[in-house]
Amino acid sequence: MTTVKASFARGSRNSDWLMPRSSRHGRVSIMKCVALLSVVAVWGIVSCTTEDRQASSTPATNAAEPVNEFVPTNVSRVHGGPEIPKGPGWPPSIAILDTGIDATNSDLNVVDGFNCATDDTEDWQDSNGHGTSLAGVVGAKQDGKGIIGVAPGAELYAIRIFADETLASEESVLCGLRWVYQNSSHIDVVLTAFNRPDETAADEANCTSDDLRQMICHLHESGITVVSAAGNQKTDASVFVPAKLSRVISVGAIVDFDGIGGGLGSPTCGPGMDDDIADFSNRGPSVDIYAPGVCIQTTRLKSLRNSVAPSGTSLAAAHAAGAAAIYMACHVHATPDEVKDALLDSGEMVLADGMSVPTIAVVSEC
Repeated sequence: MTTVKASFARGSRNSDWLMPRSSRHGRVSIMKCVALLSVVAVWGIVSCTTEDRQASSTPATNAAEPVNEFVPTNVSRVHGGPEIPKGPGWPPSIAILDTGIDATNSDLNVVDGFNCATDDTEDWQDSNGHGTSLAGVVGAKQDGKGIIGVAPGAELYAIRIFADETLASEESVLCGLRWVYQNSSHIDVVLTAFNRPDETAADEANCTSDDLRQMICHLHESGITVVSAAGNQKTDASVFVPAKLSRVISVGAIVDFDGIGGGLGSPTCGPGMDDDIADFSNRGPSVDIYAPGVCIQTTRLKSLRNSVAPSGTSLAAAHAAGAAAIYMACHVHATPDEVKDALLDSGEMVLADGMSVPTIAVVSEC
């Protein structure tokens, strides 16, 4: 694989990264899928059918006035929202590496951003919707209208690494990670919702084998907790980076229809059984933890009068990012390893696919 120099200077595209598709759209058309698959042959990215998607059976809210404030069931499932503990480090800061965030959405506390996808570094506003949907799960405010996120009112940094809806160059990915590292003094958590195939060993203790691993190690050593989506390819996460790296919290998706455990929830949208691993989610020993990732109620572009219900492991990872940020606000000197251990101990174990897997929950004590 071609790598870029340590300066992470942005230039011509080389290796491309898969991003879950916009929550504003359903699956891609056949013609667009063919176009993307032609790129697969060149860059080795994953098929377009594995991307985040909106559940077609889920109605979106489209009222004349902003909807009343509510806690989505997926946020209730991880014990996020109004009752979370707020420690001495509140509000925590989360950088989201994705399509940007819609700063005009008053339900989101976007404090800054940076664009690594094009030449204009100030152009970090979301024009796609995917990054905004992640931001809503992480930290939609408790302000009397719209949804409440896992860590309501958390400070959000919009790091745009996607120039279009689906692909990011290696340069833009590394640029985004580098920006977070350079601003590590005021960022607690970074959420990454992209992956690329990687056939090297799953034990990723080596920090020098390539630029991505080097940057993940830098972030880890600087005290930033890195949360990564496990991927939506229905396979073993150990063949994708950064999902398989030991210095990230890799998050898979479960189905949750009722906001509580027990596996008794009736389907509200999309396929799957309550409390089971989502059919699209990657899994295996490289996945650290699971969170709701099916039919997630969250924010969309431009207006609080609309909401979407997309599915994907990036939405699951957003829950974990919010939970990690809450823990870091309570335990301001916690290391990323301590944050990871705390989250692994926080949630219940669920029986899914014949095995017991841990789920995420906000740690309730400061």
